Amino acid sequence: MRPDGILLLKIHHPRFYLGEIARGLKGDGLAPVIHGIRVLIAGTAYHICGRQPRFKPLHESYQTEWMLRRELPRHGLTIERPQKRTNAGTPAFVIRKI
Repeated sequence: MRPDGILLLKIHHPRFYLGEIARGLKGDGLAPVIHGIRVLIAGTAYHICGRQPRFKPLHESYQTEWMLRRELPRHGLTIERPQKRTNAGTPAFVIRKI
């Protein structure tokens, strides 16, 4: 990405996976419940330890604005602002190369 370039980024927040678990419990089956729980475990480990789990069942993680603000500067990026069309489960951001 060039300096001053922008990236439009949409993430899955823990609320997204809590909704997935709730949908599974309401009748969508066991798979969404298991998937949601695995992602919440992996994401929590990532937020606490600062490293994503490497083993297969926990390879997917949720993301938060807090973690983005921590990780992006390491790569010369910053959150410029939230996008206008966003929601609590899948927030979206304008990311700028600094």
